[in-house]
Amino acid sequence: MSETASFSSAGEYFASKRADSWRCGRCAATASSTLDGKPPASCLLEVGGCGRSRDDDEAYTYFVPADWSDAKVQLAVDAFVQPGQRLFNEIVSNLQRHFYLKEPWQYRILALYVLQCKVATGLPSVFYIGLGGTKGSGKTTLQVHLVRLARGHAYSNVSIPTFARKMKHGDNVSIDEIDESRGKEYDSIRDALLRDGYRAEGPKYERWDYKENCAEIFSVFGPKVFGYRQGLEDALRSRSFPIPTVKPIGASGAEYVNANLWPEDDGLPTRLDEWAVSALKAHSPETLKALVQEESFQGRLKRAVPEIGANRETELSTIGLLVAEMAGVDVTDDLRAANEAATSLGDPEPLEQLRLAVRALIRDAREKGNVGIDGSVRLLQRVVRDNVNNLRLLQKQRTLSDGEFAKWRRDLGVDDNLLKHPKNKTTWIIPKSLADAILLSGDEDPEANRLTPEANP
Repeated sequence: MSETASFSSAGEYFASKRADSWRCGRCAATASSTLDGKPPASCLLEVGGCGRSRDDDEAYTYFVPADWSDAKVQLAVDAFVQPGQRLFNEIVSNLQRHFYLKEPWQYRILALYVLQCKVATGLPSVFYIGLGGTKGSGKTTLQVHLVRLARGHAYSNVSIPTFARKMKHGDNVSIDEIDESRGKEYDSIRDALLRDGYRAEGPKYERWDYKENCAEIFSVFGPKVFGYRQGLEDALRSRSFPIPTVKPIGASGAEYVNANLWPEDDGLPTRLDEWAVSALKAHSPETLKALVQEESFQGRLKRAVPEIGANRETELSTIGLLVAEMAGVDVTDDLRAANEAATSLGDPEPLEQLRLAVRALIRDAREKGNVGIDGSVRLLQRVVRDNVNNLRLLQKQRTLSDGEFAKWRRDLGVDDNLLKHPKNKTTWIIPKSLADAILLSGDEDPEANRLTPEANP
């Protein structure tokens, strides 16, 4: 009999151990043990933890001995997780090994998308994924990898009849450069097919076969992931969780290049196929319909959606939670983060205000000769934020929260690895190439030369 056989959960198993210190299984914050060596009751916010409790059925966590390796912890966790949970965790790990994304929730939403691809035929509708990014940010490679894991179709410049004919009901598809026009007639038909393809009972693609003198009818329903540079058409955006792709800065980027020269699927496609058979058998459409009505499901939905109602967030999150239920995973917080990111993405004004302020600060630093030997520019984050918020106050807008400011800072291209903290003062170290790009982005903006920044020490 295995060591874990007498316990009902991983949390219960870990709590049976004794240790000098413990690590939160959710946020990895460490804490001291109780007097008898047991784990603490909750992950305290006061010490940088996530605030979750061991005894809370909804916002729970578990603690592991701090000196246990990740591999040892994973072996113990695997003894309790369902096949869907294990696959979900493995997909997240696989994606993290191959790609650099800004936020942990983005890997989890993509893992949820891969699972959705395998059970789409049992769902009433599906959510799409929009991968936005500049050239060279890895969005095309990421699309191909998602298709590899989910056994889908990867397209770029494909004819409409080919697109429809190759699809079977519920197939997953990736389409790169969706915002690049192929001609007005082509674009309108393609976008109509994609808009209709998210509902299982949506309109099908129909064409007349003159050779056979009969109609051809094809289902275009199924999950889809898009790559784009400028933006998604409104109807497609309303069916998608947007995830920005970014290029990692520094030597660590080579690790991702090497990983994608020899990509690995870790045997996931075959195991996903096997899981899908049992998951669909255990969750009929009637079962899923009844599940949505349950009080516990509605509670998760309310936490996942900023404002529940007849809106995009509610529909997409309902499907996301159904897939999560089929896999036995908790993605409530991840869906909440995805919805908030989608909402802020729809309002580009703060990014433009930040770009305006940073351009002025970079220009001021260069005029004063305050640049590094390598041409980099150092900006105090406090000064950048004050300039942005002063600009917003002048326009009678509220100031940005910490989370909002961090989101727009990353969207500008200033990732966390460009932040330093000399003398506890958060400082942006902007490489010359990024500084040049930010300045060039304002050449046509008459406001760029009228903003006088506050001093940047």
